[in-house]
Amino acid sequence: MKQAATILGRNDRGVAAVEFALIFPLLMTFLLGSFEVVRYIIVNQKIDHVAYTVADVVGQEESITRAQITDIMSAATEIMDPFGFGQDGIVIISSIEQDPTEGPIVRWQVTGGGTLDKDSRLGLEDDVADMPATLTLNDNENVIVAEVFYNYTPAFSEDYFSTRENYKYAVFKPRYGSLTTAPN
Repeated sequence: MKQAATILGRNDRGVAAVEFALIFPLLMTFLLGSFEVVRYIIVNQKIDHVAYTVADVVGQEESITRAQITDIMSAATEIMDPFGFGQDGIVIISSIEQDPTEGPIVRWQVTGGGTLDKDSRLGLEDDVADMPATLTLNDNENVIVAEVFYNYTPAFSEDYFSTRENYKYAVFKPRYGSLTTAPN
């Protein structure tokens, strides 16, 4: 009996397979977790880039048309590639003007890029805008705000990584006067 125990104690065949079987689930968790984290970071960067680009491009116009808005929304969709907006995202462009008596007013608002059902966090058209505390406007000053909403859905199991709503906004002052007239 003692001899059998000695033989088994020196026999190390199959140890690597057992160790691999024990460590494999942990390795897969690290791999998939790293993949999801990197993917989430990329989506956030793209959303930030969309907000910045849309507000910047609209702010460069002297006046804006529906055709230009359509082109800008197409560009926003291209920036998001390969994640696409579809029903997971939407871009909201608002023109906000500081009225001397009423405060900041949303003069016009357009949406596009996707079909996600979201309202602007700044308020609706013709309402008093709910401005971020860090943004103050002088009387009759106008800004363009691009808001991007995107529901990030993980590529793998939603048991560990849930769907997250992402929100970014960018504010630009129009370069050639005010853009308080709605796109025609």
